[in-house]
Amino acid sequence: MVNATDRLGEVPIVADLLAVAVAAGVPVRQGLIDVGAVLRARGGAAPVVAAGDRLQRGAELSVVLDTIAKAGVGWHALATHLSLSVDSGVSAEGTLRRLAAQERLRIRRERERRARRLPVLLLLPLTTMVLPAFVAVTVVPFVVAGGISLELPRTDQGETGNHDQP
Repeated sequence: MVNATDRLGEVPIVADLLAVAVAAGVPVRQGLIDVGAVLRARGGAAPVVAAGDRLQRGAELSVVLDTIAKAGVGWHALATHLSLSVDSGVSAEGTLRRLAAQERLRIRRERERRARRLPVLLLLPLTTMVLPAFVAVTVVPFVVAGGISLELPRTDQGETGNHDQP
């Protein structure tokens, strides 16, 4: 299930911002602080904003990454990539850019799944509310005005139905 922050697509944005910071030579710890400050000004990505605040107050990077990981599926992947980068000493730029692309694709698929489900959800309200309203507005006034005779056509009693005789 996609949580509220994933719906907004913030994980790919955070991954891209961190990738730019890491590519510029900024350590992961400082990158999280900087990205948190930028996103605080924009009012988004609560897990990273909180992480930046905690890191500025001197919290351990591993503890902060564990907290980010608990924020949702995309956030867990982001925290895992950052942890692996810090532990191995390898730059996280490439993996963060790939993560951003994967998250965009995951979010797009989730949105497409929801869009495909929409007609099914609208079927009952449309058939129970719109169709009767359509009939009430279009058919009923025509019938009331006498535009249609609702009686069956009568056949003559004298006709035998035998048309073969001259």
